Amino acid sequence: MKPLMLRMLMSLPICSTAESRAAEPTLVRIVVLDTSTSMAGDRLEQAIAELREMLRQLPPTERLPVVVIPFEGHVREVRKFTDLKSCEAYLARLSAGGGTRIAAGLQRCLAELKSYPNARHVCVLLYTDGQDRDLKGIMEQEEQLDRLFVDRSKRGLGQTVVFCKRWEGANADLVAKIKERGHVPVVDAGDLRLSPVTLMPSLSVSQTRWAKDALNVLEIEVVVKVDVRGANGKTQLSPMRLTCLTPNVVGDVNKQIIPGQPNPTSLAIRLPVSPELRAAGGRTELAFQISQPRTVKDKDSLVLPTLAADQLRLPVDVPRVRLHSHITVTLAQPEMPYWTEPLTRKAAFPLKLSFKVENLTSEPWTEPVHFNITPGPANRIIAGDKTFVLKGPGDLSVTLTVDATAATDLAPGTSGPCKTELTITPAYLPANVTFEPPQLQLVRDLPAPPPVTTTVTARTRAVATPQWIDLVQGLAAVEAEIEFRVDGPLTPGTSVTVQCPPSVRQIRLTPARLRPGVQTVKFVMLAILPAAPARKSLVFSIIPPSPQGAVRFDAPDPVEIIVTGPAPLQLVLTEGERIPSAFDVVLPDDATSASIRVVPTILSLKKAGAARGLMAVATSADPIDLEGPPRIPLFTPTKLPIRPAHTVRRSFFSDTFVQGELAVLPSPASDAVRGSKHPLLLRIEAPFKRLLFYLAASLSAILAAFFLFRLYVRLRTVDSPTLVPEVTHEEENASQS
Repeated sequence: MKPLMLRMLMSLPICSTAESRAAEPTLVRIVVLDTSTSMAGDRLEQAIAELREMLRQLPPTERLPVVVIPFEGHVREVRKFTDLKSCEAYLARLSAGGGTRIAAGLQRCLAELKSYPNARHVCVLLYTDGQDRDLKGIMEQEEQLDRLFVDRSKRGLGQTVVFCKRWEGANADLVAKIKERGHVPVVDAGDLRLSPVTLMPSLSVSQTRWAKDALNVLEIEVVVKVDVRGANGKTQLSPMRLTCLTPNVVGDVNKQIIPGQPNPTSLAIRLPVSPELRAAGGRTELAFQISQPRTVKDKDSLVLPTLAADQLRLPVDVPRVRLHSHITVTLAQPEMPYWTEPLTRKAAFPLKLSFKVENLTSEPWTEPVHFNITPGPANRIIAGDKTFVLKGPGDLSVTLTVDATAATDLAPGTSGPCKTELTITPAYLPANVTFEPPQLQLVRDLPAPPPVTTTVTARTRAVATPQWIDLVQGLAAVEAEIEFRVDGPLTPGTSVTVQCPPSVRQIRLTPARLRPGVQTVKFVMLAILPAAPARKSLVFSIIPPSPQGAVRFDAPDPVEIIVTGPAPLQLVLTEGERIPSAFDVVLPDDATSASIRVVPTILSLKKAGAARGLMAVATSADPIDLEGPPRIPLFTPTKLPIRPAHTVRRSFFSDTFVQGELAVLPSPASDAVRGSKHPLLLRIEAPFKRLLFYLAASLSAILAAFFLFRLYVRLRTVDSPTLVPEVTHEEENASQS
């Protein structure tokens, strides 16, 4: 059977955590000591002597507690020790007596182990000389111990079981069972005398320097020494393996160390560090793990090496590197400037910054340095990066575009120099890096681009049918859609100004303001127009806007609007609400004139106000004379006297018919209104008819008087008794006729 190592681990906390974790024991040693009657005498004394020697080499402390569990048929007084004096005093008072029940000691050992669930390493040391017949109880406790060891192994914690003494081959089954499970290293001293040896490894840094062949690499020379306590000069301990656990470390990272050598072992290690740590200096550390040497067995003793710590951390001071460089910059314009906002005289300037960096120290740069480019209050970086990186001495070019505004006291439509200001400063400087000068500032007056010319063009898109507004003046309302095109910058809200021709009396533009691009402006005009089908050309001059900023405006070409006049309206004479096909007039034979009642009316008049100030004039031609007012109000009933001309010959026996024409014209004359001609038929009654009428009327009156007289006579005769001679039928008929 190959003996296994007893691993006693000591570790330092890597970082500050909770107090409970900081106080967690590094190594817990639990001594399960058989104090039955069979142990009385030399056996108990030998066990206590070996324990005392082990504890003096590595005394108990808060981080290295020792728990002593004395047992016989039952467990006796259990004590935990954190100092050597009280532990030795307790061991000196122990005495033997009673039977042997190993299961009781193992059960209490299990309970004590559960009190230290996170201890870095636990070591169970068992001293016994008896064969316990309670094999079932022992195996039950062994199974529970094994489950606890499995859990600790999964969590990266260590444990060791040492059978320090088992005289006469006692508990061979227990030893075999624990070894068979393989979850915990087992050291079996058997009947041999146990000689404990404590190994005290130590590390120190003898020298640190920066590597010349690599950047940010620290060369460290580490001195390793392992002191041995408790060994005699004849004891030869096996070599140990020292492994560096720090990531990315190269060099002597896996080295064999022989314990107890008078001359220490040197390690050459290369450790990469961050640029910040190299620049600022400070401290880092190396982590190491050292293996446990094997036990050494001779004919009468077993040498048990115990490591005071198997994980070590070595602080390393990082020397600070100081760097000093000189930096210069020049400015050039690789391209012509251009306007970004010509209305406010803001221009863009493509710039090229050329940097030259010279290192004033021999040390290489530890890390790149980032620089910020900050524009002045009147500037702005509109293209390119606001930062750049210098990786070391040499030349570097940076291109960017900066905008600037020209002076505000310039005349409109002109350009002038623009002030450009840039400040270059490091975004972050390590504590060991300096530049001369610490800040670069560029101030330049750069020539601005030439002024910009904006063109304005206009064309007629559509013209609506005009409507008469004033018939006296021939004034009509007309709407036209004019397309304006503005190519170039223009201040939003710039007014449209046009110069109208003389025939345009009034104009309104909607909208009345221009904007860049294409838009439609409606011209609402009052213009003097001829009646259709005549056409009139209206030519408008577009007044260009005044210069704005660095923008000038070309005078646009005039815009021509060709308008076909409205259709002329018709002036007629109506009788009431109708237009007669002809006017019929009867003139008595004894009258010299007759009259007709007419209403001067304008047909299709949509706005009554358009006829304001307009009147009608009625005229007639031979053989009819018209006698009446020279001007007749429109839409007003008026009597017109009519008489035949002197040349008309009248008939005595029959009516005389005279055909003429009645004309009506606007007053004053207007192209917007056209007059009308109406047929007129004048019937002159004959005198014969009048005389015949008078004769008939006279006879009728005589007959009426006669019949009235006869009626009166008859009525008188009826009232009187006077005899009346008989009248024959023939006489009666004669009298009636």
